[in-house]
Amino acid sequence: MDPFDKIPEDIHDEVLKYFKAEDMIEVLSLVSKAWYSAVASSNICMRKIKLNLRSKRKNDFTERIETLNWMSRKDGRSFQHLQINCLLDEGISQEVWSFLHSRAESIETINIRSMKFESDFIVTNIKLPKLEELKMMFVPRDAMNCLMTSTSSLKTMILRNEFPLCYDGVDYTPSETTIKSVQYCISANTKLEDLEIQGRPNFFGFFHKDLSEYVSFNLSKLVLKVEMSVEKISTECESNIIKFMKRQANSLEHFYIDSCGTNIIQFAFNSMPVLNFLRFDIELREPNKFNIKELNIEPNEKIKYLELPYIVLFDEVKDFLDLVPNVEEILIGHINPRVIEYTANNLQKLKSIVYRYDDSAGGCDKVYADMKIQNHEMNQNITLSLYNDFL
Repeated sequence: MDPFDKIPEDIHDEVLKYFKAEDMIEVLSLVSKAWYSAVASSNICMRKIKLNLRSKRKNDFTERIETLNWMSRKDGRSFQHLQINCLLDEGISQEVWSFLHSRAESIETINIRSMKFESDFIVTNIKLPKLEELKMMFVPRDAMNCLMTSTSSLKTMILRNEFPLCYDGVDYTPSETTIKSVQYCISANTKLEDLEIQGRPNFFGFFHKDLSEYVSFNLSKLVLKVEMSVEKISTECESNIIKFMKRQANSLEHFYIDSCGTNIIQFAFNSMPVLNFLRFDIELREPNKFNIKELNIEPNEKIKYLELPYIVLFDEVKDFLDLVPNVEEILIGHINPRVIEYTANNLQKLKSIVYRYDDSAGGCDKVYADMKIQNHEMNQNITLSLYNDFL
């Protein structure tokens, strides 16, 4: 006797939630027609399945689309999670766009990489009422704008480079269409919590003008990868970033910006009361640029995680560490006996030091072990580890 014949349909999801996606697809759906139907129509199942539209050959991709269309007609399957890599192929990209239209009502997450359309292809508007997570990389601007305005349900949005390469001589001033799309996106998506903006076109799309009046959400995470030297970020853009951040000051817990001036550094420490993660990719090889001690920065006791991967000199690292008395984990560029001695004696809550380079001839693990034997009052619980995946 097939148990699914006796179990009410509204109980099916309760049973299936205990299985992994691959088990439901490769095992349960093959048990019987009843199990196949239950898996195919289960919301629990479709939440776990990430439809991966990737292929090295156009024929494979086209056949996959056709198969999915057939499956949908046969059993009503509605995919909720899409991972798409069009490999910069115009034909495939256009097929994917049509596929998005046909599945718009059910999609909750989209991760698209490497789209490219023919010059005469018109990117039509699309509505994705359930979309909560949107990630885009190497996606044409008109498609980005379209997807940003497709929903009011976003919780996560990650916009990465529009082009594989960015050049200094390119004019990245956003069009009025882009500005209006950004305005709509940040005003309509009141539930947005996680926002990452990477690349110059995306950066200028958000901070070319003051958009603070349109902000309707309370972010918990903001990542800005400007990919430019500080000198190329205008005073106006920096001011617009601060105005944007002011609207998030009471909710923002995680803030990362790769390049910034002193005003943003000062604002991050002094005016963000719930911030616990802070990262700057600035490099202070020229101490005459500014002295952090002269910025009137107050120590921030809330910050638990501080990342300064490009700062080389000990004095600059120390000046930042003085501002985070309760830090638990730090990521720094260089570790040496001076850093270990200072952190172990002054940061009693520190648990981890992640570093890029070990400047000690015998290794800082041995240095720290010797220090602990000689001084039992210093912090004895720090773990030293190499950051192997540094970008």
